[in-house]
Amino acid sequence: DVYKRQLQPAVLETGSLAAAVTRLRAGLGPAGSAVAALAPTMDLLPQTLADRIGREMIQCDTPATRVSRPEEGVGWHVHTAAGTLQADRVVIATGSETARELLADVPTVATAIPTTPVSPIALATLVIEDARLDQAPRGNGVLVAAQAPGIRAKALTHVTAKWTHLKQAAEIIAPRRHRHVVRLSYGRSGQELPTSTEMYDLAINDASRILGIDLDEQVVGFG
Repeated sequence: DVYKRQLQPAVLETGSLAAAVTRLRAGLGPAGSAVAALAPTMDLLPQTLADRIGREMIQCDTPATRVSRPEEGVGWHVHTAAGTLQADRVVIATGSETARELLADVPTVATAIPTTPVSPIALATLVIEDARLDQAPRGNGVLVAAQAPGIRAKALTHVTAKWTHLKQAAEIIAPRRHRHVVRLSYGRSGQELPTSTEMYDLAINDASRILGIDLDEQVVGFG
């Protein structure tokens, strides 16, 4: 909201939207400073929720096979391999196809779920030691246009620029070695994913092109 209130006066002062945005962004601080996270990782969130809810109420490794309405039409039945659970409300957090399968016994709900095309995704993570990345030349990361020549990745995230606690962890593990972590995403609609044998060289090539830095010997880890 503060940013929105500042935008109009900045446009009037600078004479253009681009110049106004540039001015406002300059006051945001270094890349990643506006991105919040849980330290050490987001894994704390489900653990904390489980502790507060009560672990005896959470059933892990128990896939639901279908969801149905009881005969009286009140509440829900969640069918699993371990038995049937009763609930007043049900939240289904799955893809649309899986949701429709689970709700096959409730066709009025299942047919209302829109079909959403799903694209496969593959991730490649590079651990790089290079002082040229200290300034985060692409900020937190970038989305790559499908037409970008010579690049198959659809996005790059400069992980240690985006998440402060990961940057601090990298410094603790490898002090004064300019260690950085970048993650590349692959998988566009209608395209096949890179194979495991080509992923390493492909990720280095794509990261080099996106970051504008030749990377090879600087890569000290891959996953």
